[in-house]
Amino acid sequence: MKKMSNELIKSYFFMISAFLVMNIVLLGAFWKYLLVEASRDLKRGYNTITLELEEEDNQQDINHFAEDISKELPVSTNLRPVFEYEGKIYGLDLSDKIPDFKKYPVNQVIELEFYKYLLERRELSLKDGRVVDMILVKDLKTEKRTMVKLIKIFSVGTLIVILLGIIITRYFYNKFIPQINKLVETTNKINLKSFEIDLEEEEFYSEFKSILTAYKRMTARLEKETSAQIEFVHNASHELKTPIFIIKGYVDLMKRWGLGDKEIAQESLDSIQNEVKEMQILVEKLLFIAKNDKVKPVLENVDLSDILTDILMEMKIIYPEQKFDFNPEAITITTDWALLKQLLRNLIDNAVKYGKGEEIRISLRDTGAKVEVLVQDRGIGMSQEELERVFEKFYRADKSRNKAIKGHGLGLSIVKTILEILKGEVEFKSEPDKGTLAKVTLPKGKG
Repeated sequence: MKKMSNELIKSYFFMISAFLVMNIVLLGAFWKYLLVEASRDLKRGYNTITLELEEEDNQQDINHFAEDISKELPVSTNLRPVFEYEGKIYGLDLSDKIPDFKKYPVNQVIELEFYKYLLERRELSLKDGRVVDMILVKDLKTEKRTMVKLIKIFSVGTLIVILLGIIITRYFYNKFIPQINKLVETTNKINLKSFEIDLEEEEFYSEFKSILTAYKRMTARLEKETSAQIEFVHNASHELKTPIFIIKGYVDLMKRWGLGDKEIAQESLDSIQNEVKEMQILVEKLLFIAKNDKVKPVLENVDLSDILTDILMEMKIIYPEQKFDFNPEAITITTDWALLKQLLRNLIDNAVKYGKGEEIRISLRDTGAKVEVLVQDRGIGMSQEELERVFEKFYRADKSRNKAIKGHGLGLSIVKTILEILKGEVEFKSEPDKGTLAKVTLPKGKG
């Protein structure tokens, strides 16, 4: 895992390296410039000597001639001529540096003693016909002093940049690390009992604003989800508690009276069986809701009429007195057969439970890219307030909270979950004592 401090150090070293490379390049370019100018000084010095040859009387001896030429060269250029004539060397104190004229090429600038000197060899023709070998030497001590000064300046500048970089990096690092620690501290305090966040945006840099916003939204979602989960567990416990107490009561009754009274024993066994079935249904519903985010639809071509026909056959076995109005119509969609059947079974089962025994009308409508399934009952209906809460887990409208209508308030929560998986929608229209219309809209898919 990467550490921010290590990344800052890497960035810092990259910056220093870039700065050093830039300094080296600049110094190299400047030194190259100085050498080019030194070579030009050699050429300018040779031109000066050539003019002097044309103006002066060259009949004097070579030693005086060398002295006169040296005086004519500008002092600022640090140029010194050395002459060779008839095997003798003439020219100030450089004779020991240039013992052999013949080893230096003519008309070519070369360096001597690692750029301590630049020199160029020329052949001079005097007016009296004598030919003299001349080496014009450029002393680079001024250029080297300039380079040393520049290197010192750049070195000091580099040290200053390094120190400033360290100070600035530590300053900002020490500024935002406490803010990160504040986030960590606040996170560690969050638990199921408290989701309060003691974070003020004014205490943080503006760059942290998006993080703080996302952080607060996350804790709000966690609080909401946790509250829903706790309520879900409490409601589930309550729903399971009732059948458990009933079963325990009948078991105690059978223990008290024994199996001698067949009527009581049969009544107890029937009641226990019914309660076990209710618990099984409740547990299956709870498990489905708990794993809904892991359910992956298995898509296939499905005939809606076939599914509805199967469901109505099951309903007639469970509710033999219930009447249904349904005209099959061949409509094929691409969806998950099992999930869709469970969805429609829950809707129709709800319509039967709250339909007061009145006929339930089921119809299909093909709208092109989508299909609508309509389930209409003429039962107890719901108020607007009840309609807004129909998808809440364990919620049951007041009129339905009686022993004649069994249920757990999970059917429509399962319907909503399945529709999210199948990318469908459901809409309810209802009025008290006038019934309810449920309209499910499903995509046809590829068909």
